[in-house]
Amino acid sequence: MLVWTGWRLELSNTEADQYIINRSFVGRIEELAILERYREECFSIRQSTAVFVAAKPGQGKTALACEFYRRNSDHFVYYLLCHPQAPDLYELKQFLASVFAQGSSPDKAAFELAYAKLNERYPTKLPRRSVLGSMLGLSWQGSYWENLAVDEREELQADAFQDLLSLLAQSGKTILIIDDAQWISQQSVDFLNQALTAINHPIFLLVCHRPLPDGKHPLGVFYAPRRKRFTLNGLIKEDSAALMCKLLNIKNLSDESADSLSFHSQGSPLFIEQLASYIDQVGGDTAKQLRKGLKTPIELNTIIINRFNNLDPQLRHLVEIAALIGMYFDIRILQRLIPDCDEALQAGLDAQFWSISHRQIYVFYHALLRDSVLSSIDPKERVETHFKIAKAYCDLYEGKEKEAAGLLAEQYIQAGDYEKGLYFLTLDAHQQVKASRFSSGIRTQQSALRICYKYLGKSHHIYLEILFWVGLYHHYLLQYSTAEKIYLYVLRSRRAEYGPRNLLLSPYINNLGRLYKDTERYVAAESLLKKSLEMERSGTIESNVADRTNNLASLYSKTGQYELALEYSYEALHYFEISGHAYTDRFVALMQNNIAALHIKLNHLDKAEELLKKALHYRLSTSDYRVADLARVYDTYHSLYAKRGDHKRALYYLRKSLRVYYSSFGQRNLPYAQALIAVADLYQQIDNLPKAIKLWRLADSILKQVVSAKHPSAKMLKTRLLLSSDAESS
Repeated sequence: MLVWTGWRLELSNTEADQYIINRSFVGRIEELAILERYREECFSIRQSTAVFVAAKPGQGKTALACEFYRRNSDHFVYYLLCHPQAPDLYELKQFLASVFAQGSSPDKAAFELAYAKLNERYPTKLPRRSVLGSMLGLSWQGSYWENLAVDEREELQADAFQDLLSLLAQSGKTILIIDDAQWISQQSVDFLNQALTAINHPIFLLVCHRPLPDGKHPLGVFYAPRRKRFTLNGLIKEDSAALMCKLLNIKNLSDESADSLSFHSQGSPLFIEQLASYIDQVGGDTAKQLRKGLKTPIELNTIIINRFNNLDPQLRHLVEIAALIGMYFDIRILQRLIPDCDEALQAGLDAQFWSISHRQIYVFYHALLRDSVLSSIDPKERVETHFKIAKAYCDLYEGKEKEAAGLLAEQYIQAGDYEKGLYFLTLDAHQQVKASRFSSGIRTQQSALRICYKYLGKSHHIYLEILFWVGLYHHYLLQYSTAEKIYLYVLRSRRAEYGPRNLLLSPYINNLGRLYKDTERYVAAESLLKKSLEMERSGTIESNVADRTNNLASLYSKTGQYELALEYSYEALHYFEISGHAYTDRFVALMQNNIAALHIKLNHLDKAEELLKKALHYRLSTSDYRVADLARVYDTYHSLYAKRGDHKRALYYLRKSLRVYYSSFGQRNLPYAQALIAVADLYQQIDNLPKAIKLWRLADSILKQVVSAKHPSAKMLKTRLLLSSDAESS
């Protein structure tokens, strides 16, 4: 049983976690002594230390990591297991799940309870709930989180992780064990690097990994004040014999058997464990002969296949299906394919083919074990089974297949249905982006691109669509140069395919126009956006016409052409109202607020107030809104009353806007800083310069954390502070 102590999941003595506790361990006295020495030095000299342990598969790095975990369970120790197909921050999600008592499927209510308890103990010190929750995949209705810029999201998450880890390190000796770190995500390394650089309290990291491939690897840029490393070799002869005796429950091995075991196994604990399991499994005279002389196959793969072939037919079939599902497999999928398989599942646990990871999720005991099983399955049978697994996933996630998009993509690709596999892989990328994991979303789309190129070819229509989404994500990340190259390539290719005036070109022309608008190439932007609008007018989708018209309104507003912007905004509002789009009301309220802002710039204040009342009514009367949209309505109300000279009412709405931003996401975000600047500007207008300067400086301290010095708000604020300094001096 896993017991929550308030800072982590602790392994209880009554029903210990199989993955860590049930690992057989002997020897490694010298290696453990090295680790303990480094750990003691880390905390005595108060300097964070990372120890890198490299070992080939099957050499016992996980067993060493688990033994080190057991020996340091009186500290704040966290075991993080990396996975090759895992999304960004997968490792840090495990860390947060341990801190806040969450399983593999985080529960919002349980998280809120754990957070509240810790917040009572450490008031004002715990990072914002919504930021930590976002890293676990949790969100709250109306969350401002969805509306934040990408760089703000990732920076806030990194800061939250840093603050939480710092709080832990202040509270007690903190140890992170990162196993199979050759698969660690780049973003997890980036977050760890930031934390280790900034935290003043020592943290000890044990990083176990396979020998790293040539070229760039996240661990190659892993930072810690102290870095130590050593290679984990095979067990010595005496320890190999001791491990075999422990596993077979015998007193000793003959010298001949010990020599044979050491020679064949090369000290690999996995080899010895699989051989011992095979000996127990075959039983009878064969087991006696093996115990006596250890006349065994000399290849680990052969031992595993022999074990597999000697299984009960039902269990053998179950192991095959599980191996095809993945290293981690959901037993609900197995139960759909093989009803009444509970006994066989337990037999697999007893035979140490797998262990329980979390709830319904099991994990193979070792990747080499699964690989050996996969190698024995007939290729035709593999394809058929992958299709069956995909169907089982569709049945399990009926109506919400997007939640299992990555899993479905893997099964369809393995089955050879590349079009369907790429559809789900792209859907998985969209889900990652929606959850603010833009870097991970780009990598998933790039993986889809490689698979499409390899199996369907560059000329396939799906290839360009996937490439376009890669460009779109780079655009979201403000990586304009990369996005532009992709947009131009896709547009040229689509023109060659469709012809110059085909309606299907509209989205590609529109997004290139949006990019030119964002990079202040207004003439080119206007030409492209008008062309896309002209194409959409010949079509039948009103929401597309509304979108293109609104893009032009945004361009004209940005260039100070407010009358023209107003004309296009009203047209966009009309098309949204008649579009029948699923989110028509939301878009209408958004346009009402935009139009009100333009009326204020044109001094049409009564008309602006009329539209703002409608927009605010929608925002407050429905749960289907975004918190940032509500704050923007308050911002526009502020502009209205500031224009009328009613500074008291303007300040009232700005404070409401600030409260919305703060309650949703704290102080460290761009919109909060911008609202703070607006408050300071009001104080300047009512001749309270000291108050204005104080707020400008606070906004400046926030902006330095969330945007670059080149950002327009940062440059504008710098000018205000310089002028105010001159004013103070005079």
